[in-house]
Amino acid sequence: MILRRAYPGAPGVSGGVSRPADPVASRIPVTGPIPLACSKGSVQNGVDGRAQQAPARIPNRPQSRCGQSRPHIACHRGGARIVLEAVGLRPSEWRAYHVLMRLPTGTAEELAERLGLDIDEVAAALAVLQRRKAVTRTPDDPRRFRAVPPDLAFGPELRRRQRDLAVVEEAVDRLSTEYRNQLALRGAGELIEVVFGEAIGPRIVELERKAQKEVCGIMKSPTFAMRPSENVAEMEGLRAGIAYRSIYPREVLTIPGDPFELVKSVRHGEQARVIDETPLKMIMVDRAVAVVPVLPADSPEPSALLVYPSGLLDALVALFEAIWENATPLLATDDAVEPAGENAPSAQDLHLLSLLLAGLTDQAIAAQLGLSMRTVQRRVHGLIELAGVRTRLQLIWRAAHRNWL
Repeated sequence: MILRRAYPGAPGVSGGVSRPADPVASRIPVTGPIPLACSKGSVQNGVDGRAQQAPARIPNRPQSRCGQSRPHIACHRGGARIVLEAVGLRPSEWRAYHVLMRLPTGTAEELAERLGLDIDEVAAALAVLQRRKAVTRTPDDPRRFRAVPPDLAFGPELRRRQRDLAVVEEAVDRLSTEYRNQLALRGAGELIEVVFGEAIGPRIVELERKAQKEVCGIMKSPTFAMRPSENVAEMEGLRAGIAYRSIYPREVLTIPGDPFELVKSVRHGEQARVIDETPLKMIMVDRAVAVVPVLPADSPEPSALLVYPSGLLDALVALFEAIWENATPLLATDDAVEPAGENAPSAQDLHLLSLLLAGLTDQAIAAQLGLSMRTVQRRVHGLIELAGVRTRLQLIWRAAHRNWL
């Protein structure tokens, strides 16, 4: 049985004539143009922009989700572009290969008819496919083409692209590593500054003078960068209402002559506390910057770190607050201030009481206040009588109860 294909002017078509169909191609069902992408619905737009009827369902052939007979490029808009970029073909070239792959052989004219494309466009597509070794001419008829299996036609190109992608991926990994390293270096430079030698003292004074709320310090002997008497910025800050909180080691109170000028600072408003031993030296301004010495003050060139807002500065803030919470307050009221009442201790007695509370011995208290041992003991006995207790332990408890401390 020979099938006939209708051409313009064939019987049944106005003014047509009948022409015998190609005996090979006629055995392949006509399914219309091969879509690069489709959506549910039966009408597709052809190359020339006219609506074309979607291919009919072929019995016993698997159907895609959108109703097209497999194989086809994709049933979503992005799929066609990805496939074409991967194999390096234009849409017309891919469609020509796809149709030819479903035929034993085919000529440019037959493919043009099936695709609804111009013969010159199909011939150009076949020329590209032949150069890409995706199609070959048949030996017996050079006008006919045969599709090369897809894995042989496009496999080499895909493997080349995979190798290129691996090279690009390796380069991106190297760049990412370099970027992270440079970012870490930039971050460290922005968070920490190193100051050397004689520049440390003036820098501390500069930071204190810029303080807006608070200056916190942890002291340790020997003094660092400058002597306490040289730190005029503290007195200026105290007069301006800046809060000063300082933590001292107990050994400082045993040094004759008050080299840290504790009494003077406390009388001017500094909040001072004492612990057994301080772990480091530090000055911190408004919790925004901290100065921490790196090398000892007696080294050939001492240095200090300026730590700016970071996890390290947060740790220094937490360290200061933890030490402050467990330290003992140090009192030193102005001698000119009269006692609050008849049963209240004098300013000198409050200072002595705070030294006693800090754990100093009578000898150390005498050295700190410039008194004799007998005078210190006599004044402690007077405080015990004033509090109405019998022991020094009871004196401390009663002083706390009466808010003397």
